[in-house]
Amino acid sequence: VWVTIGAYALAAFLYARQEHKTKFRVAATRRISRTTGYLCSMPLPPYLRQYIYLAFGKLYGVNFEDVLVEDINQFRTFNQFFTRELKDGARAIDAITDEKTMCSPCDGSVLSFGEVDTMKCTIDCIKGHDYRLDEFLFGFQTDKRNEDQHKRITMVERILDSAKDRGNKVMYCVIYLAPQDYHRYHSPTYFVANYRRHIAGYLEPVMPSY
Repeated sequence: VWVTIGAYALAAFLYARQEHKTKFRVAATRRISRTTGYLCSMPLPPYLRQYIYLAFGKLYGVNFEDVLVEDINQFRTFNQFFTRELKDGARAIDAITDEKTMCSPCDGSVLSFGEVDTMKCTIDCIKGHDYRLDEFLFGFQTDKRNEDQHKRITMVERILDSAKDRGNKVMYCVIYLAPQDYHRYHSPTYFVANYRRHIAGYLEPVMPSY
């Protein structure tokens, strides 16, 4: 816990310096994130596990009654505890057989939601920043980059036009997972994912105070 707090403090310091036009050749937040992930994946001594997990649970308000594994000492690493499974029925889904319904893909609190009606419409409150649709999908704004600009604009406009032609809307919803929440995510509806896109960038903490 103290290592994580120290890592976040260092990330906040470096990020603040960066905001004052100080340039860094290395993304410090990415290195800190990888280091934290490495530490959380290290096996913990059996005699310390339960105390660490219970202390974390008391600090953040974890509901241990929903955890599938009753003996939390079986979690060898903190990551295993953090991504713990839940008991059947812990998260009930209404109208589960109705293919037209949607449910939340994860635990968490809704920070913002709204409609995306143009390419320049912003998706609000993602780690304290607002993102245009093209920036959110591709990692940069299309009018700031010449490479494949027309192609990328066409892709974004095609998403919006396709929804409008069918009488639908493109909506967004930002959900914040707090440390005590169940940290797995599931399909919110019936669909098939054809591809995924990795967008490189700074890995910043998600807590609102940061």
